[in-house]
Amino acid sequence: SSTVDASKATDPSSAMIDVHGILGTKRWQLLDLPGYAGPIPTETREPLSLQLQTIEGVEQLLGHAGCNGFSMALGIDGRTLRPGPIRASKMACEHLGFESAYLGVLGKVDGLRMQDGELQFLQGEELVLRYAAAD
Repeated sequence: SSTVDASKATDPSSAMIDVHGILGTKRWQLLDLPGYAGPIPTETREPLSLQLQTIEGVEQLLGHAGCNGFSMALGIDGRTLRPGPIRASKMACEHLGFESAYLGVLGKVDGLRMQDGELQFLQGEELVLRYAAAD
Protein backbone atom coordinates (compact mmCIF):
# COMPACT_ATOMS: atom_id res chain seq x y z
CA SER A 1 0.00 0.00 0.00
CA SER A 2 1.16 3.54 -0.64
CA THR A 3 0.84 6.62 1.53
CA VAL A 4 -0.60 9.88 0.28
CA ASP A 5 0.87 13.24 1.21
CA ALA A 6 -2.22 15.11 2.39
CA SER A 7 -0.67 18.47 1.55
CA LYS A 8 -0.52 17.44 -2.12
CA ALA A 9 -3.87 15.65 -2.15
CA THR A 10 -5.87 18.82 -1.54
CA ASP A 11 -6.42 20.77 -4.72
CA PRO A 12 -6.29 24.45 -3.67
CA SER A 13 -8.54 25.38 -6.62
CA SER A 14 -11.37 23.44 -5.00
CA ALA A 15 -11.17 25.36 -1.71
CA MET A 16 -14.07 27.62 -0.81
CA ILE A 17 -13.64 31.35 -1.21
CA ASP A 18 -14.20 33.19 2.06
CA VAL A 19 -16.32 35.88 0.42
CA HIS A 20 -17.35 37.35 3.78
CA GLY A 21 -13.71 37.42 4.88
CA ILE A 22 -12.71 39.29 1.72
CA LEU A 23 -15.69 41.62 1.27
CA GLY A 24 -16.67 41.79 4.95
CA THR A 25 -19.33 44.33 5.80
CA LYS A 26 -17.40 47.17 4.20
CA ARG A 27 -18.62 49.36 1.41
CA TRP A 28 -16.19 49.28 -1.53
CA GLN A 29 -15.66 52.17 -3.95
CA LEU A 30 -14.73 51.57 -7.59
CA LEU A 31 -11.17 52.55 -8.49
CA ASP A 32 -10.87 51.21 -12.02
CA LEU A 33 -12.68 49.34 -14.77
CA PRO A 34 -9.56 48.25 -16.71
CA GLY A 35 -11.30 47.32 -19.98
CA TYR A 36 -13.31 50.55 -20.24
CA ALA A 37 -11.87 53.00 -22.76
CA GLY A 38 -13.62 56.14 -21.52
CA PRO A 39 -13.18 58.10 -18.31
CA ILE A 40 -14.77 56.80 -15.14
CA PRO A 41 -17.25 59.45 -14.02
CA THR A 42 -16.38 61.25 -10.81
CA GLU A 43 -19.42 63.53 -10.50
CA THR A 44 -22.21 61.02 -9.98
CA ARG A 45 -25.52 60.97 -8.10
CA GLU A 46 -24.17 58.30 -5.70
CA PRO A 47 -20.61 56.97 -5.26
CA LEU A 48 -19.65 54.04 -7.49
CA SER A 49 -19.76 51.45 -4.76
CA LEU A 50 -20.89 47.99 -3.71
CA GLN A 51 -21.38 45.99 -0.54
CA LEU A 52 -22.09 42.34 0.22
CA GLN A 53 -25.25 41.55 2.19
CA THR A 54 -27.08 38.33 2.94
CA ILE A 55 -30.79 38.79 2.22
CA GLU A 56 -33.14 35.89 2.97
CA GLY A 57 -30.18 33.48 2.92
CA VAL A 58 -28.88 34.69 -0.46
CA GLU A 59 -25.56 36.50 -0.91
CA GLN A 60 -26.26 39.80 -2.68
CA LEU A 61 -24.02 42.53 -4.02
CA LEU A 62 -25.83 45.84 -3.57
CA GLY A 63 -24.47 49.08 -4.91
CA HIS A 64 -24.62 52.19 -7.03
CA ALA A 65 -23.40 52.45 -10.59
CA GLY A 66 -23.33 56.24 -10.48
CA CYS A 67 -26.88 56.97 -11.47
CA ASN A 68 -28.78 53.79 -10.69
CA GLY A 69 -28.78 51.46 -7.72
CA PHE A 70 -28.36 47.75 -8.41
CA SER A 71 -28.49 44.35 -6.77
CA MET A 72 -27.09 41.02 -7.92
CA ALA A 73 -27.28 37.57 -6.33
CA LEU A 74 -23.81 36.08 -5.98
CA GLY A 75 -23.50 32.30 -5.96
CA ILE A 76 -20.29 30.76 -4.65
CA ASP A 77 -19.24 27.40 -6.08
CA GLY A 78 -15.86 26.41 -4.66
CA ARG A 79 -13.52 29.15 -5.85
CA THR A 80 -15.86 30.27 -8.62
CA LEU A 81 -18.36 33.11 -8.34
CA ARG A 82 -21.65 32.78 -10.19
CA PRO A 83 -23.25 36.20 -10.62
CA GLY A 84 -27.01 36.23 -10.97
CA PRO A 85 -29.07 38.66 -13.01
CA ILE A 86 -28.49 42.31 -12.15
CA ARG A 87 -31.52 44.33 -11.17
CA ALA A 88 -31.08 48.08 -11.50
CA SER A 89 -33.26 51.14 -11.20
CA LYS A 90 -34.01 52.93 -14.47
CA MET A 91 -33.13 56.59 -13.89
CA ALA A 92 -31.68 58.51 -16.81
CA CYS A 93 -28.40 60.35 -16.44
CA GLU A 94 -25.40 61.37 -18.50
CA HIS A 95 -23.27 58.36 -17.48
CA LEU A 96 -25.47 55.56 -18.85
CA GLY A 97 -22.77 54.36 -21.29
CA PHE A 98 -20.32 53.88 -18.45
CA GLU A 99 -23.00 52.35 -16.23
CA SER A 100 -23.96 49.83 -18.88
CA ALA A 101 -20.29 48.81 -19.37
CA TYR A 102 -19.71 48.60 -15.59
CA LEU A 103 -22.76 46.43 -14.89
CA GLY A 104 -21.98 44.30 -17.94
CA VAL A 105 -18.53 43.48 -16.54
CA LEU A 106 -19.83 42.99 -12.99
CA GLY A 107 -22.39 40.50 -14.29
CA LYS A 108 -19.61 38.29 -15.72
CA VAL A 109 -17.11 38.14 -12.86
CA ASP A 110 -16.11 34.65 -11.75
CA GLY A 111 -13.45 35.26 -9.11
CA LEU A 112 -12.16 37.75 -6.59
CA ARG A 113 -9.06 38.41 -4.54
CA MET A 114 -7.53 40.94 -2.17
CA GLN A 115 -4.26 42.36 -3.42
CA ASP A 116 -2.36 45.38 -2.08
CA GLY A 117 -5.41 46.37 -0.01
CA GLU A 118 -7.67 46.38 -3.07
CA LEU A 119 -10.70 44.23 -3.75
CA GLN A 120 -10.24 42.84 -7.26
CA PHE A 121 -12.80 40.99 -9.36
CA LEU A 122 -11.64 38.64 -12.11
CA GLN A 123 -12.91 37.04 -15.30
CA GLY A 124 -10.76 33.95 -15.57
CA GLU A 125 -7.27 35.30 -14.82
CA GLU A 126 -8.04 38.81 -16.12
CA LEU A 127 -8.42 41.68 -13.66
CA VAL A 128 -11.68 43.46 -14.62
CA LEU A 129 -12.67 45.59 -11.57
CA ARG A 130 -10.68 47.24 -8.76
CA TYR A 131 -12.14 48.67 -5.53
CA ALA A 132 -10.83 50.36 -2.40
CA ALA A 133 -12.54 50.30 0.98
CA ALA A 134 -14.82 53.35 1.18
CA ASP A 135 -14.53 55.69 4.16
